Amino acid sequence: MVYTPFEAHFAPRVEIGWRLGPEFWGQGLATEGARAVLRFGFDELKLPEIVALTVPANLRSRRVMEKLGMTCNPADD
Repeated sequence: MVYTPFEAHFAPRVEIGWRLGPEFWGQGLATEGARAVLRFGFDELKLPEIVALTVPANLRSRRVMEKLGMTCNPADD
């Protein structure tokens, strides 16, 4: 998790992200890891909100976000 390093109406917030090599795609690893990090952020660190950012064309990351229960705010695109 990192703090959002740019001006945005939702900042300051903590951002979660993932990056996997193509050979690891489609195995649920990003979702599993992100779910654990979210649980830690909310339960242990007591963060009020955690955001995730990606470009609209990154459908794989958007799918991970959906699986995590995150919602898209079109105003943030």
